[in-house]
Amino acid sequence: EVLEIRNINAGDDTIAFKHITKKMKVLEAAEFVNSVMDNLSKGTSVADVFLNQAENTSKILELNKKKKIAAASTKILVPILVLIVSIAVLFLQMF
Repeated sequence: EVLEIRNINAGDDTIAFKHITKKMKVLEAAEFVNSVMDNLSKGTSVADVFLNQAENTSKILELNKKKKIAAASTKILVPILVLIVSIAVLFLQMF
């Protein structure tokens, strides 16, 4: 971490960011840093980069939420069907 701070202070932020992304265990954070580096090298303003990243992150979180909801509804549906069939079988045995 001290090496990265020294590189940033020396004006060599690219090396510092590459070291940081190698150490990161969170894929999204590494992708964010890489995107910032790429866009800054193209001359894009930092504010625009952050806004774009925020929008992309929101979209990814929304997709993940929808996937989890879909998976949960499937997991709930199977036990409900088993319960309904069991009740139907018990009801039919009564007659």
